[in-house]
Amino acid sequence: LRGGNAAAPLITRVPGRREFPLSHSQQVFWLLAQQNRGTGLYITARIFRAQGKLDSEILERSLNELRRRHEILQVRFVLGEDGPRQIVDAGAALHLEVSDLRGVDAASRDGAADELALATVREPFNLEAGPVLRARLVRLTDEDSLLCVAIHHVVSDGFTGSIFLDELSAIYDAFADGQPDPLPELELHFTDYAAWEREIGRASCRERV
Repeated sequence: LRGGNAAAPLITRVPGRREFPLSHSQQVFWLLAQQNRGTGLYITARIFRAQGKLDSEILERSLNELRRRHEILQVRFVLGEDGPRQIVDAGAALHLEVSDLRGVDAASRDGAADELALATVREPFNLEAGPVLRARLVRLTDEDSLLCVAIHHVVSDGFTGSIFLDELSAIYDAFADGQPDPLPELELHFTDYAAWEREIGRASCRERV
């Protein structure tokens, strides 16, 4: 047996890399998704209430910029000889669906908005084809809207909601003022963490031999 306290490898970024293993938590949700194909299970729902006038075109640009920033929101999942892999493939730009309920009477508007929100977050994702994110803007009045975002749990968890909203708000405000994205580029992505986690596992196995 070999012993020792070799330092764990650092998380590094390989420029241009587009194929990554799944993290352990991702593999769990990927397996669950395979067992429940064609269902809307394991989708993270983000419903944001927005007060004030929203420009849907700027919001769509902002969502696409947020997706560009976070590599994990661009992946699709394929099954290879060694198991599932995540491939960074931005594909087509994200399209923001817009549903206008301003002409619906007030008594029925909230119920109609709830139905649209549920439809947005319940529709199944095709993890192999992508994307893993969709969004719908529901206009209630001229200055009251719902932003409904659905993200598959294989790329999102309960801690990312506030980050998503904070970054989207910052990008939207900058774009609305005619400015570029004010957020610094990310040095590392979750895909890099997934690759690092797998390398740690392989290194641990080698040390036991």
